Amino acid sequence: MQIQAFDSIFGDAFDDSLRIPAETDVQDLNMASLDTIREWMSPDNSNADVSDIQASIALIPLIESDLLNWYHEVVRVHFLENVATQLDFSNLDSLEKLESIALRLEAARFHYHRPLESLSLSRHLVENFQHYLFALFEITFGGTPYLTALRNYMVSCSLPPTDRTINLCKTLYNLGLGPKLEPILSSSLVAGIERHILNVYGDEWTLSCLPTMTVWLKSCLPRIEQMFLHPPTLDSLVCVGHRYVARLRTSQLFDITVDYPDSIAAIQDLRQCLESPHQRAQVVATFQNACQTRLLHAGANTVDVLSAYIHTTHTFLLLDSKGVLLEKVTRPIKRYLKERSDTVTSIVSGLLGNEKSDIKSLAEYLSKPPSTVLEDDLADPHWVPDPPDAPSDFRKGFADIVDDLIMLFDNREVFVREFVGIFADQMLQLRDYNVGEIQLRAELLKRRFGERTLQNLDVMVRDIQESKRVDTGVHAESIQGKAVYGTFHASILSKLCWPQLKSEEFLLPSAIESQLSLYGTGFSKLKQRRKLKWLRSLGNVDVELELEDRTVALTVAPEMASFIHAFHDTTENSLEYVQEKLKMSPEMARRCAAFWVKEGVLQEKSEGVFRVLERKSEAQNVVVADAFEASEAGQSAEDKAIESIRQYWSYIHAMLTNRGSLPVIQMHSFLKMLVPKETPYTATQDELKQFLQAMVDEEKLDVVGAKFKLKK
Repeated sequence: MQIQAFDSIFGDAFDDSLRIPAETDVQDLNMASLDTIREWMSPDNSNADVSDIQASIALIPLIESDLLNWYHEVVRVHFLENVATQLDFSNLDSLEKLESIALRLEAARFHYHRPLESLSLSRHLVENFQHYLFALFEITFGGTPYLTALRNYMVSCSLPPTDRTINLCKTLYNLGLGPKLEPILSSSLVAGIERHILNVYGDEWTLSCLPTMTVWLKSCLPRIEQMFLHPPTLDSLVCVGHRYVARLRTSQLFDITVDYPDSIAAIQDLRQCLESPHQRAQVVATFQNACQTRLLHAGANTVDVLSAYIHTTHTFLLLDSKGVLLEKVTRPIKRYLKERSDTVTSIVSGLLGNEKSDIKSLAEYLSKPPSTVLEDDLADPHWVPDPPDAPSDFRKGFADIVDDLIMLFDNREVFVREFVGIFADQMLQLRDYNVGEIQLRAELLKRRFGERTLQNLDVMVRDIQESKRVDTGVHAESIQGKAVYGTFHASILSKLCWPQLKSEEFLLPSAIESQLSLYGTGFSKLKQRRKLKWLRSLGNVDVELELEDRTVALTVAPEMASFIHAFHDTTENSLEYVQEKLKMSPEMARRCAAFWVKEGVLQEKSEGVFRVLERKSEAQNVVVADAFEASEAGQSAEDKAIESIRQYWSYIHAMLTNRGSLPVIQMHSFLKMLVPKETPYTATQDELKQFLQAMVDEEKLDVVGAKFKLKK
C-alpha cells in the first residue's frame, strides 16, 4: 500500500500529535509525573492542593504501586523523626496525658491519610497503607507503658463511662488499636460491675439486689455501646453481674446464715446466681472454711454452734431444696456436735422452750406435726434426679429440723433420758401439782419418739397427780390429835419409774422432822401397808430471816435451810459443829456455808468459824478489811502466777463445758489462740498446770488421769 493512499484518507499532511510516543518518552513522562505527585504527597508539604497535580492524576493508575511503596517509607521516616520523638510516655497517671498522646497520633493519622483521600487509588493499596500505619502505631505503643496505664485508668472508672472516656476509646479505635483495646475495655467493664455490686449491695441483705442491678445495667448500656466496636448485650452484662453477686454472697455466706431470717433476700439472690457445679463447690468450700475458723473451736458455746446449725439448715435448704449442699456443709458441724458433752442437754433445753436457751425457738418446731419423707422414688410424683454433685451416701429428703437434730445421735435413748430427767426436776419443783404443761409437751414428744419410749414419763405424771389427792387427804386427817402444817406438802414418787434421784442424808430441824413423821403416818392410813422413804435433799423451803437492819426472804434447798437454822439460837458456830449436829457430809456443809456467805447472811470470822451478819455495814467493813489484809500479805511467786491465770478462768470453764475434759497441753494451746491480744495469755504450761491443780483443790475441777474436767 502506498503512502499516498494513507494521505488520501487522512489528508495531505500527517498530524504529529497522533503519533504513538516512543518508549523512552513515556518513561520520561511517568518519572516527571511521579516526582510531581511525590512532592505533593510529601508529609512536609503542609499546603498541598490537589489542583497542583491535576495534570498528573490521569497517570496515577500506572504508577500507584510504586507511589505507595515510596509513601510507606516516607511516612515511616517522617513519623519516627517528627511524631514519635514528641510523644511523652512518662508519668501516664491522668486522663489528660492519655488523651494528649492519642490525639497527637490521631492528628498524624489524619495528616498521612489526607493525600490518599484526594487520589483515586486502588482500594487494596489504601487498605495496605492503613494496615502499615496501624502497625507503626502499635509498635510505638508496644514499647511503652501506655497500654498498662490505659488499663489501670479504665479499670478504675465507674459506670456509666463519661464522654471523655468514650471519645478516647473512639480515638484509639481510629488508630487501629481495637484488638488491644477491647480486652482492656472488657476488663474495665467487669471491674466496674464488680465495684458497683460491692459498694451498693455489699452490706444490704434484706432486699434483693438482682432487679435493681438489672435496671442499672440497662441504664448504662447505651453509653457502654459507644465504647465498643462490638458492644456487649444486656444479657451478657446481667450474666457478669450474676457471677459477681454469687461471688460476693458466697464470701459473706457465713454472716448471711447467722443473720437468717433477715437475710432471706440475699440467700434467694445467691440461689438464682448459682449456675454451675464449680460455683456450688465454691459455696461449700468457703462456708466450711468459715465454720472451721469462726465456729468449730473450743471457745464457741455449744448453743451457739447449734443455733448456727439450725440457721445453716434453713439457709441451705433455701439455696438447694434437694439438700445436697446442706448435706455437704453440715457434716463437719455434725461431727463436732457429737463430740460435745452438753449437746444433748442443749438440744433438749431448746426443744422444751427454756427461756434461758438461745435456741428456744426449737419448741415451735416441736409443736408442729413431723414431716414425712418418701423413701421410694416411685411413690414421689415430684421426683427429679439428684444433682450431679450429690455424694454417694446422700440421704434423700429432709424431714424437719427437730428430726435432723435427733438423728445427730444413733441412739434416741440419750434424748429420752435427758427429757425424763428435766421433767423430773420440773415436777419436783411444782408447788401446786399442776402438770398440764408437762403433759402437753410429753404428748408432742410422743409424736417424735413413740408412745412406748415415754411410758415412764406417763407414770411420773400420774404420780404427781396422785400426790395431789394424797396430800389433800393427809391434810384433812387428824393424826394423833395433830394436823400437818398447811404449808407442808410432799410429792410421792414410784421408785421404779423415776430416774435415779440423788439425795444426801442429813437432819432437818426437829419441827420439820416431826412433820415428816406425821405426814408419813397419814399416808400409811390412806395407803394401807405402804410407807414413805423421805429424800431430804430434794425439795424447796421458803426461808425468811429477820436480821437487825433487814429481812432476807429466799427459796432454798432443804440442806441450806437446815444449815442456817443451826444459827437460830446463836450468832456464831464452827463449821465442824454444824456438820456434826446435822449429820452432814463435809462437802455439803462447805457448800451451805459458801451459799449463805454469798447471800450476805454469814461471814467467816476465822478459819472454819462463821457468824451471822446482823448489819450490812459490818459485811462491807469486813470485806474492806480482809481485802486490805490480803493486799498487805506477801505472796509467793507461785501464788502470784496462779492469780495471774485466774483472769482466764472463763475461757477454761467454756472449754471444759464444751469439750468435757482436756489435757493441759491442749488447754495451753487453746488459750494462746483464743485470748485477745489486749490481755495476752503469757503463762507457761507449768504455771497453767499449777493453776488447774489449785482449781482442783478449790473443788472446781476434777482430774482424771492427765485430763481436767469440771466438777459436777
